[in-house]
Amino acid sequence: MGSEWPLAAPKDLSQSTVVLALRVRRRLQPLKGRVLACGRDAACKVAWAHPRLGSFLATCGQEGNLTVWRESRTNEWEKLKEFKERKGTFAGTLATCCSWAPHEYGLTLAAGTSDGNVTIITKNEFEAVLQTGYSSVVTAVSWGSATPFDLLDCPSKEVYKAQFVRLATAGSNGNVKVWIYTGPKEQLKEEATWSTSSPINDVAFANNPGFSCTLLACCSADSTVRIWKHANNAWREPIVLKLKSPGQKLCWSLLGNTLTVSADNAVYIYEEKDIDYWQLIE
Repeated sequence: MGSEWPLAAPKDLSQSTVVLALRVRRRLQPLKGRVLACGRDAACKVAWAHPRLGSFLATCGQEGNLTVWRESRTNEWEKLKEFKERKGTFAGTLATCCSWAPHEYGLTLAAGTSDGNVTIITKNEFEAVLQTGYSSVVTAVSWGSATPFDLLDCPSKEVYKAQFVRLATAGSNGNVKVWIYTGPKEQLKEEATWSTSSPINDVAFANNPGFSCTLLACCSADSTVRIWKHANNAWREPIVLKLKSPGQKLCWSLLGNTLTVSADNAVYIYEEKDIDYWQLIE
């Protein structure tokens, strides 16, 4: 039997009001899909929760609505929760981006909004609004690994009890910030802030399968990609990669040593050939 992987994407980023949820099989078999209707709201961002938690999908629409979907049965989807910009959590604001936390924290969703803040939502309730200090739209959010691998060499056993996760936020004003999240009802603490000269299109933490460092990348409207490294309890100066066109979306490999950048009419793939040396794969 062929294994299956779920896949979701807006049918057309410019105008579609539906999301296609597909099952990709390992063998050459027809794709089975389900259309998720988003009403009059054009879907522009999608995010999957970790499969250990079940099949949960979050979508953001151009009208600012945030919707959480659940696959109750194979290829049978239901709208679990919808946050509208005129009511409740997002009253007066628009949801612009979203990202699920690592599975260790359960169904926890971070959503950036048009007022420059980030809303943290858990499975059972709205949790908190993170005041990011942005004076502009939050354009991207990304969760890091739940385990502090960069602290494993510390002799103190208390490190293993103080598990945390990093949350990165980016704004249209060109700022990137990293926050420390230790769990529900706990206040997020700002760890680092960087300023760039142009709006940020996307930000993404690299997967960390046990390395002694943490990598964070962002792509900007000025056709650059910046990669920061956290090692020895400190963030280093970024490595700057030059593109021929602005990057729109970032994707890390499972090992965290290959970065794919999607641009308007091109895809760039960078691989870390040596420490802090990233080579473009032709």
